[in-house]
Amino acid sequence: MKYIFLVCIFYITDLKAQNTYSIDYTQFGQSNILINGQYKEYELKSRLIYNDTMSFYYYVTGKNDEHRNATVLGDKLIHHGLMYNRNNDKLLHEVAWPKKKYFVIVDSSRPYKWIFNKERKNILGYNCNLAYSVSQTNDTTLVWYTNELGNLFGPSFYFGLPGIVLEAFTQQYGRHYLATKIEKSSTILVQPNVKKIPINEYLEHKKNL
Repeated sequence: MKYIFLVCIFYITDLKAQNTYSIDYTQFGQSNILINGQYKEYELKSRLIYNDTMSFYYYVTGKNDEHRNATVLGDKLIHHGLMYNRNNDKLLHEVAWPKKKYFVIVDSSRPYKWIFNKERKNILGYNCNLAYSVSQTNDTTLVWYTNELGNLFGPSFYFGLPGIVLEAFTQQYGRHYLATKIEKSSTILVQPNVKKIPINEYLEHKKNL
């Protein structure tokens, strides 16, 4: 029992020792709702929490963010929460369906193949490099990332670059993510202790909903 207690103390201390940051984003875009012949524009707030090995991305809903002062994230499921673990290169996507049923989807695919460009710009005082990706449907995605904040995380599915993504833009759908605030965080990230299913199993289940 004493040995188990010491192991737990060491594990928690090790988690707290990691460099943890919080980045707030504003997402702009056009919905699929037509009003007077024009698509309705929207604006969403989201947040990325990351440390040396993991990241957790979620949307901020309402005026009050119940997760802003959370000491631990990942233990409670959040609809459309995204957790990426660089150690095993796995992405966990949390999805809620009617009747409050949650699915945690395990996905190891890389949706983007990045091409690096020599263009540079500054975002919130950080020097950023440009990378882009062209999909099979000819949709071009542009991202600005900085290697001054470590790691390879970003908002939504924009990860795997040699730095933190501070801005992203998709031409076809007009989605635009822009970092608005960066600060140190004391939040501890943990893996959700729930059943996880592979992406192909989830897609099959989705057909029957």
